[in-house]
Amino acid sequence: MACVARFFLILYLATAHVAYAESVEQYRLAPGDLIKIQVFGEPDLDLEIRLGSTGMINYPFLGKIMVSGLSLEGLEHKLVTGLKAGYLLDPQINTSIVEYRPSFSG
Repeated sequence: MACVARFFLILYLATAHVAYAESVEQYRLAPGDLIKIQVFGEPDLDLEIRLGSTGMINYPFLGKIMVSGLSLEGLEHKLVTGLKAGYLLDPQINTSIVEYRPSFSG
């Protein structure tokens, strides 16, 4: 009986993880989201910022960037592309959502 319960717990956790990963991939940034950008080995390029009503951020070297409407993966791609264009050879960037906008309900 314990093996069956353990199996269903593992199955539930695996399913929940996949559902969470899919929702993060589909989530689009919008005003009110608090995001964190980290560039490995470049602490001066790390940034934690809440998106304002314009949906833009002012990022070092790249200036104003429209972030609203992008996924985290899309934002990473945009930053990598921009920083490769004359600033860093191989930027390793991680983006995350620190706090979701108040109107987002999952």
